[in-house]
Amino acid sequence: MKRFLFLIAAVALASSCSVMREVNYKEFKARNIEPRQDALVVPLKAEMELTTDGRIDKSMTYTLRKEQPLTTNYLEERKAETLAATAQAYNADVIIGALTSVNYEEGKGKVRTLTVRVTGYPARYVDFRNIDCQDSVMMNYYLHTNQAEVSLRNTGVVKR
Repeated sequence: MKRFLFLIAAVALASSCSVMREVNYKEFKARNIEPRQDALVVPLKAEMELTTDGRIDKSMTYTLRKEQPLTTNYLEERKAETLAATAQAYNADVIIGALTSVNYEEGKGKVRTLTVRVTGYPARYVDFRNIDCQDSVMMNYYLHTNQAEVSLRNTGVVKR
């Protein structure tokens, strides 16, 4: 029996040495170019029409819970909410020259209120049309102004 096991071990060892491994390696390189689908956007111009005869004044008051902190994020959200509510109340697309003022009061019994006031001239956009040759001066001004704003945003001060 020992001979038989020795013979099987010897055959297995000899046969494993004679097996050749085969390795295949393939590599492909390709470039894929997707067709571009662009749209030509023609700038529009629109007139603004005031929805009221004069300046408007609208205030909204918010009550803060005891555990709620007054953060700048909360304050900016309430200002935006008041501005949107004012525009909606006067059927306006925009408030021209909008000024916001904020009043924070902490009363007796830990009641905290935040009053946001918006003043300005409500207006809506009317008479949309494509720009034409006479508007080229304004288009140059608009592009020049936007480039200046972008360059100012991308300018940093380097301290040495």
